[in-house]
Amino acid sequence: MALDVILYYSVPACWAAVVFFLAQFARRWHESEPDRLRAWLALAAVAVPAVALSCFLPARGGYDNNHDFLCLGRSFFSDPPRLLLNFKELSPLFTDGLSDILSGNSLSAILWKNRLLPVLSIFVFFTGLRRLRAGITVSAVSAALLFLNFLSPLNASSFSTTSANVFIWLVSLLALIDAYASPVPGPAALAWIISSMVIVISSRFEFLPVNLLAFAALAALMPAKERENFFKPANLALMACGIYLIGLWAVHELGSDPGRQLGMPLNPLKHFIYQLGARNLAVIAGAAPPYPGPQDTGAPSAASLSAVFSYLFILSAFTGIAAGLRTGAWKNKRTTAALIVLTAWIVYFSVIFVPLDFYPLHFIRHQLYFFVPFAFLSALALAGLESAALRKERFKRAFYPLCWAAAGTYAALNAAAALGLNGELRTNDRELAFLMEAQRAWPAGCRVLLSQPDRLDTRRPLLEKYFPAVSAPPAGREKCLMAYVSPEPRIFTGRKAPYPDLAPSAAWRSITFNHAFYTAFSGSGEETTEPVPLTVGFFRLESGSGRTSRGVQPGGTPAEK
Repeated sequence: MALDVILYYSVPACWAAVVFFLAQFARRWHESEPDRLRAWLALAAVAVPAVALSCFLPARGGYDNNHDFLCLGRSFFSDPPRLLLNFKELSPLFTDGLSDILSGNSLSAILWKNRLLPVLSIFVFFTGLRRLRAGITVSAVSAALLFLNFLSPLNASSFSTTSANVFIWLVSLLALIDAYASPVPGPAALAWIISSMVIVISSRFEFLPVNLLAFAALAALMPAKERENFFKPANLALMACGIYLIGLWAVHELGSDPGRQLGMPLNPLKHFIYQLGARNLAVIAGAAPPYPGPQDTGAPSAASLSAVFSYLFILSAFTGIAAGLRTGAWKNKRTTAALIVLTAWIVYFSVIFVPLDFYPLHFIRHQLYFFVPFAFLSALALAGLESAALRKERFKRAFYPLCWAAAGTYAALNAAAALGLNGELRTNDRELAFLMEAQRAWPAGCRVLLSQPDRLDTRRPLLEKYFPAVSAPPAGREKCLMAYVSPEPRIFTGRKAPYPDLAPSAAWRSITFNHAFYTAFSGSGEETTEPVPLTVGFFRLESGSGRTSRGVQPGGTPAEK
């Protein structure tokens, strides 16, 4: 019980510290930025199209079936810590909790929060590169590579925790970058690093080794005198507290199954080609291998193109880095350390992010996470090309226009790829979009009659949270009482339908579509892979009873419209 309390309260405490330190960093950056107007315009050039594109994409669940309902049904500030700690991604639920408080429990607010969080992530990524003295164009184009990639707006236009996870992780890396660029990081810098690591391990624990590797590089690169000052008693005390807290989180996250990420035989090269090529660069080029199945990388021609795209990307990156090293502009041990960290990062991700996809967009969050180190690698490559171009006047004049032209072309190709996937909607995508629209149009005075509590029912907590609900028919006359029909009983075995044969005429609002969610996880009931017709909707019940307009009691399967 005590451990639950420590872990739970460490999240809001560390969030408060991270927000404070980030605000301090933003103020310092704005005051010290030598070319503020151009920097803000460059930021806007990336942020505006990123947000605009996400608004043209349909709302999606972003997870396997039911996991998104489980997350949305949780309340960070009111659910028991033990219940919340059952979720792998607790820190992102904090952002959902804030959204619920500020919006009065609005599903639309969750979606807009996820669409707007990338703006903060773009700022963090861009200013981090500027802190490392990268040029404005290099920083902006590198940010465009990550945030105008089709995976970013697809993940942003969803109810999942991906946008929050990316923001959390980039802030934690910014804390390390800021310390790296400081003469001698003091207790405040270390407190930022530690608090950000806590929210990282409580969001995606597999990210933390990257932070630890970067922290080790930071300590190793310090001159002897600076290292001696860094490891003073105040910093050591903070480190001890951080190690203890992160250790508790590590035991909580990994104790039961430390190897759960490695669900397939290790083949890093294949995983690298699959995640970077087949599910990213090849999609942009229109040559993505077909689904389904994690073992299937598609037709030989498509798989070969995926490998070619992946190799060309790496070749281009290291060509730029070689150009920078040859000019001697930044030939030092820090550049070497950055290359070692980025290479180890990419290899590590190529080990743990195994192919799991069974249908389009199944694990787009993994593909986005996988792409993050390549954005940093590209920044290093562009900085190298920039240092080489600046040595010759004719190259200097052409370099920046070419960068922005390439970024514009890249943005257009990715926008086309993202919009081309608008028809790829799963059952949970359609159901969540329906619930969001229903909440917006909810008639005043109406309430939802909840079904009997059932541990397998993933919709009840969401309905309790986002709709006015009652657990039993009221004794007196109820002006407006509705029943919600979800697709769960039709697509999962072992589920009981709370309402039978609801007449279409009783529907306040409903939609009918064919099932399309072929999840990789059976969970507590096997899911059908057949495109069975489903009806989702809110149906009016007779006043003061649990009867429908046909007078049928709860306990069957909803009829198809």
